[in-house]
Amino acid sequence: MGRFGKAIKAVKDQTSIRLAKHGHKASLADLDVAILKATSHDENPPDEHLMVEILTLTTDSPLYVASCVNTISRRLSKTRNWIVALKTLMLVQRLLHDGGPAYEQEVFFATRRGTRLLNMSDFRDALKSSTWDYAAFVRAYALFLDEQLEYKMEGKKGIREFSQDLEQHEFMIQGRKGKHGSRSHDLDQQIEFEMQGRIGRHGSCSYVQEGGELTLSAAVTVPVREMTMDQLFARVNHLMQLLDRFLACRPAGGARIQRLVLLALYPVLIQSFQLYKDIVEIMGVLKDKFEMDDLNISHSVKVYGIFRRVSKQYEELDMFYYWCKTASNAKNAEYPEVDKISQKDLDAMDERVKEKSGVTN
Repeated sequence: MGRFGKAIKAVKDQTSIRLAKHGHKASLADLDVAILKATSHDENPPDEHLMVEILTLTTDSPLYVASCVNTISRRLSKTRNWIVALKTLMLVQRLLHDGGPAYEQEVFFATRRGTRLLNMSDFRDALKSSTWDYAAFVRAYALFLDEQLEYKMEGKKGIREFSQDLEQHEFMIQGRKGKHGSRSHDLDQQIEFEMQGRIGRHGSCSYVQEGGELTLSAAVTVPVREMTMDQLFARVNHLMQLLDRFLACRPAGGARIQRLVLLALYPVLIQSFQLYKDIVEIMGVLKDKFEMDDLNISHSVKVYGIFRRVSKQYEELDMFYYWCKTASNAKNAEYPEVDKISQKDLDAMDERVKEKSGVTN
């Protein structure tokens, strides 16, 4: 980016900040200003102090959480700059991680109302040709965050319950509106240092109605080995979808060595370790049921199809992890050893399915 372009973007940031300061009462203005500063056009990652300030300003205040999400949504809907979009998504990820159930609920329902939050599938950078790889990472990163949030929020709830919750939440939103109107070794170390302590994993959640407000509560997760086949298939399908979203986050072109991209990728990469372990656990249960002949032909065919799909995913995952290690991103992290599914095992499962269905060669 040339000096003139940087100057224009700096002016845009300052103008947005001045407008925000005069657009709300003091506390809400402070919140908007903090968000705008955290998602500025420069290539530095969102400032940690600003992240903490945003979380502090929205603590124990559903109205402020909603205002924060609305400001973030407007920021994403207006920007055509990949840096602003990526930094905003990095802020969203931090809020989802440290902001608790209130942010999860607000972001989840806002996205499903059609608001521009984690639905970035049509995002394009204004420069287009020279920034294609960066914009592609933004789209993939947003899709992963969206899939991850949906998986977490789904818990034991069905699609019909989700729809009912969405209607309730929309009703509350309307009521709320009516009331309130080539990298160096030093860079590798800095990336890992800056991201330490920001990684975590939430359990599954469900909704409860308290005083007319829809809130989240922890849900008791059914152990994998006690799940029905329908539950197992639903869980593994969602996990496979989430793994696909993660694999799509592998940066390409110039994005592979861009510091901001690597900072955004780091927590996603670390979270993938647990994702892989979850898949291994459920695949072990499916394999045991398949080998013990506990399944009817329909279920056997489904399990075989799942193993074929996961086999391909494991190949891609192994290559992704290898790239991350060679690129020195999270080089000191404890990568899981990907236990790939051999073609021999797939062939044996295929033969078992044919035998059960009475098909002969």
